[in-house]
Amino acid sequence: MRFNDQQMTILFNRTKRNEGERLVSYLDTEGNWTIGIGHLLGKGDQFKGLTITAEKSYEYFLEDLNKTIRGINLKFPWAADLSFNRKAVLIDMAFQMGIGGLSKFFFFRRSAEREVCGNPPIVTGK
Repeated sequence: MRFNDQQMTILFNRTKRNEGERLVSYLDTEGNWTIGIGHLLGKGDQFKGLTITAEKSYEYFLEDLNKTIRGINLKFPWAADLSFNRKAVLIDMAFQMGIGGLSKFFFFRRSAEREVCGNPPIVTGK
């Protein structure tokens, strides 16, 4: 997946809005020190009170975004054929849950694969 500057700005703003941005390290829900826009630092008191600039936060975001996109490309190669909006949702989900977490969404994956191939999506709950 490749994105132009406008699309990258949209991805950045969307992720920043959904994830939030903190320039001082904090503990996430898993007890890991995190900073910026969900950038994982790790465990240990050495990360407590760490501060960064908005520019560094953006650098971390780009690193994490590229890692997420590489993971999507490997795990979901069919995603390359999705529209930008669908790719953005997929990236957002993978950014939040990780590629492994996203992979567990079996019905999501199967439905998306069917749609890319021109078949109607799987409907559940009948």
